Amino acid sequence: MYQRLSVRKGWKTSLIESDRIQAAGGAAGDAYKEAILEVSGEGAFGVLRREAGVHRVQRVPATESQGRVHTSTVSVIVRSLSFWR
Repeated sequence: MYQRLSVRKGWKTSLIESDRIQAAGGAAGDAYKEAILEVSGEGAFGVLRREAGVHRVQRVPATESQGRVHTSTVSVIVRSLSFWR
């Protein structure tokens, strides 16, 4: 999601580290347990700092025959490069 946003905004992204897991139930594609992404570009910190926190997504997968809702969460941490120096 953040890589797509970065492309639209003209920012540069680098995947620093990721830990993939096989998607549950044999679903197509992979899932990530953890990913560290570096984003740089004009105004990136100003936009992304508001994304910090825990986000929850609820969905009904196409393979769910009984209409049960599946919930996923992600924690987002945003730091300025000056923080790491």
